[in-house]
Amino acid sequence: MRFSIIFSSLLFFISLTACQTGDILSTASPANIQNQNQGIRQTSNGYSAAPIPSIAPALAPKQVLTPIPAPVPTSQYTQQNFATGKLDSQVSQNADIIIVDPLVEQVRQLKSVRPRTQKTYLINGLMSAIPFIGFGFRNLHKKMPEAQLYSYLSPVESVAVILPKVMKDIQAAYAKDPNVSINLIGISLGADFVSIVAEKLHRKNIPVNYLGIVDGTSLRPVHSNVKKVDNLTCTYLDCVRGRVRLAKGNTTTIFIKKKYKSSHIPLGNNNELHNRVIAQSRS
Repeated sequence: MRFSIIFSSLLFFISLTACQTGDILSTASPANIQNQNQGIRQTSNGYSAAPIPSIAPALAPKQVLTPIPAPVPTSQYTQQNFATGKLDSQVSQNADIIIVDPLVEQVRQLKSVRPRTQKTYLINGLMSAIPFIGFGFRNLHKKMPEAQLYSYLSPVESVAVILPKVMKDIQAAYAKDPNVSINLIGISLGADFVSIVAEKLHRKNIPVNYLGIVDGTSLRPVHSNVKKVDNLTCTYLDCVRGRVRLAKGNTTTIFIKKKYKSSHIPLGNNNELHNRVIAQSRS
């Protein structure tokens, strides 16, 4: 009797354990797992469409979206075309593109503009190394500190020493900067001197911005390499009044004649003449 009671209890316990195990296995079946993943719950009456809450949104990391600002319209240039100002559409697509602020670019261009190089030569007359003879061009030189003044005693000195020096200096300046502005101003024999220099520069294809002939004596023809020439003379009896002539075929040089009420030596110190040659050489 006691044995039968124990045996019955054991059978009941085994049956209960088997039922619980079967429920667990049925829940873990592939079909049931797929149903749960699809948000469908199995009940004793069948299937319910009520979704099972998912923990995925709670566990997913938060994503912060940073708004991208709209591009600001501006000019784009390539580095190799920065100076020429070609748009990027006009050059290779493989070129590096840089953004250029128009105002900054304008300031940069203004800063990059350099004043034109000037080489101005003042050639005094015969015996101008004597103070009371060559004083006029010495005073002119004070008003034109950028110029080089040459005074001498004899024609030998001007031809053998000054002429080679001036020619060498001009050629070096032109080789360094082909846009150099060359101005030649001479009085008396100095006027003859600068006319010779201008002719020599014509043979070397070197342009002359201004040729100032102040009461010269024997002058060479002015060639087309000279941009402008002034024939400045005086009215008193001691004035030489050498005439400037344009070379044959020269139709481009601007030629102006002017006379001043003065004698020969004081003409070099005439304020009106000074203003004239200064303005011409600096323009």
